[in-house]
Amino acid sequence: MGPEFQGKGIADGRAVITGNFTLDAANELATQLRTGTLPVPFEIVETIDCRKSQTNKSERCK
Repeated sequence: MGPEFQGKGIADGRAVITGNFTLDAANELATQLRTGTLPVPFEIVETIDCRKSQTNKSERCK
């Protein structure tokens, strides 16, 4: 997030996205936002196996 957006949120639950979208692209974005399927890149930085075992003593698994 750029510094121009820090500290600015969607306070009233409404927002406006502007741009040069085609109707199809705007509808696809609206669907993704409504359903929570907006594709965003992510990186897995850690995995923890919390299956029960004698050697698993991680506090994060409790």
